[in-house]
Amino acid sequence: MPAQSGLDVTLTVTNTGASSGQTTCHVTDPTDRTANLGAYVLSPSIAAGQTVTFTKHVTELGTTAKPLEVECPTP
Repeated sequence: MPAQSGLDVTLTVTNTGASSGQTTCHVTDPTDRTANLGAYVLSPSIAAGQTVTFTKHVTELGTTAKPLEVECPTP
């Protein structure tokens, strides 16, 4: 969602592990061919086996709503 100085990005992350934890998600614009590395977003703590949806404000991806790619590797 566009915001005054960036985008509000809503992510849904599932913890498939056996203990609670956090992950860092990498959000990128797949059409951006510049050196822009995208944004890194830290999830809140997620209990084992649970799914959390959260919204974070990012400024690295501009202010125009567009399809983004997200990768949230396990720690």
